[in-house]
Amino acid sequence: MKLSAVVVTRNDNYGGDLNDRAIYCLNSLIETFDEVHLIDWNSPNDTPLLWDIKDNIKFKGNLEHIIITPEIAKILTNNDPHAQVCNEVLGRNMGIRRSTGDYIVSTNIDVIAPRRDQLEKTINQLDKDNFYTISRRHIEWKDIEEFHGGSRKYDDWDKLRDHLIENSEERKRDETIV
Repeated sequence: MKLSAVVVTRNDNYGGDLNDRAIYCLNSLIETFDEVHLIDWNSPNDTPLLWDIKDNIKFKGNLEHIIITPEIAKILTNNDPHAQVCNEVLGRNMGIRRSTGDYIVSTNIDVIAPRRDQLEKTINQLDKDNFYTISRRHIEWKDIEEFHGGSRKYDDWDKLRDHLIENSEERKRDETIV
């Protein structure tokens, strides 16, 4: 089974700690998926996120980095002044169109992907004619720093992932049908 991942981001430190979150996210995606499409949408000052964090990423040839500059973003959104600064819909569509996997996961830059074997096990239990969402786990930065002894380290992110899976809970959201 071939697995693809699509993630859209913008280098504007939205939510704080963007570089730290992106390092953990991209390393987990690169390990778990056969191909990863990183769409860097409209980063200010032409500073794509990957350029800032590349020294902490464990590349293995399966990451495609697509840069949509501010000039191109304006063209793609018809110069609409009300368009999203980071147009996730267009970015995700670009990544999905480029994906060649049997399954495509669309995610955000602050998600640590599960291990490959866990993801395949989950996929094999699902009805293949449906669309699914998987809940994130609730994690605070203090939990990550505590695991690393008070700092942030990137070399053993996979041990951190296993620790967080074992010691965190899925976020629960009340759903209503309207």
